[in-house]
Amino acid sequence: MKIRPSSALTNGGERLAGIDGLRAIAMTMVIAQHCGLLPFGWIGVWLFFVISGYVITRGFIAEEALVHLGRALPSAGRRYRAFVRRRLLRIVPAYALYLGVCVLLFAIPYGMAGSIDSIGLITFTYNWQMVFQPVASTMHWPAIAHLWTLSVEQQFYVFFPLLFLGVPERWRWKLAGALVLLAPLTRWLWLLVVGAAMPDADAGRLAFSVYAATICQIDAFLLGALIARFQPQLLRNPRVPMRWLWVALAAIAVFAVIYMSLNYARGDRGADVLKNIFSGIVYGQQRELFGYSVINLFAAGVLLVTIAGVRGTAWLSKPWMTWIGRISYGGYLFHALVLWILSESIGEQLKYAPTAWRVAGFAAVFMTTVGLASLSFSCFEQPIARRFKAWASGHASALRMLKSAKIEP
Repeated sequence: MKIRPSSALTNGGERLAGIDGLRAIAMTMVIAQHCGLLPFGWIGVWLFFVISGYVITRGFIAEEALVHLGRALPSAGRRYRAFVRRRLLRIVPAYALYLGVCVLLFAIPYGMAGSIDSIGLITFTYNWQMVFQPVASTMHWPAIAHLWTLSVEQQFYVFFPLLFLGVPERWRWKLAGALVLLAPLTRWLWLLVVGAAMPDADAGRLAFSVYAATICQIDAFLLGALIARFQPQLLRNPRVPMRWLWVALAAIAVFAVIYMSLNYARGDRGADVLKNIFSGIVYGQQRELFGYSVINLFAAGVLLVTIAGVRGTAWLSKPWMTWIGRISYGGYLFHALVLWILSESIGEQLKYAPTAWRVAGFAAVFMTTVGLASLSFSCFEQPIARRFKAWASGHASALRMLKSAKIEP
């Protein structure tokens, strides 16, 4: 194995080209699943989660490295507020634009039935709304069901800085590691709680509560955070990244063989032997307890191989890949709407159409989504970000001038 220099190893202020390429892969997997071509495409969301944990932790670590250069850090409270502002600035503009478009398209034909979803969507608690309310009472508007994942991510952005900034260094990473290792136990305890709260819920409904509950998926983000913290040690030996990936693949194989055997033992035959292993919501016979941990281990291995710059990953840093990765947030938002429009035009959901139609539909949805997301990023999201940064820079300069003149603002 050969490791090449990677932009992922540079200082925290620079973009990570290979990581953007992984985001492009994750977005493509999700679109392919929703087009009926990749049953396990939902794994792309968990790849997003691991990447998010890695990237934001890398930013915090880069801030703390400034102390060694003689620069004083702001207080934990100021750092927390600054982080939340940055994340809101990145997430809210495109999200609000998408919700606005959905309101315009669906409020008239569907009435205000979708308003029951609006509270959860606006407050980024939509995942909890979907967990605790019957499915029939949510998702009244098409093209919003996928937005629960953004609620999970935003909740992590609120929680994680409290761990990073509020817990001493000597305990911070021990706690994060413990939460990752004990994630199956956390999911089991969660099932007990939800089962008691919803005694009439069937196995699928309970499994969905694990799928969509932030507390059950926090280990994906934390695993990415741990990679960011221990990156120098992990990359010291050039064999470690590929070893991690091979261990992850072995874990996936063991998990798959165990549950294929269990499926076969209960009478499943043919393609049904693969049911509920990595396709759809993972549930049944405790597979929802361990399946996500296996997926997270694999996503972390892919991330580690990418940041190490292992031979064969250079294509992730190609300009076209990094561009798709940069606009992947908007792509994730808009693809569901594009897919709904296409499905309406052909008179059925694309995932139920013949294979040739699904392939052609995927190509159309993907290209249209990339175009819309590029337009949103260049003409809407970036201008807002630039204006905010200019305002923040001017505000900070004014405060410094007032302080130097000993004038209270």
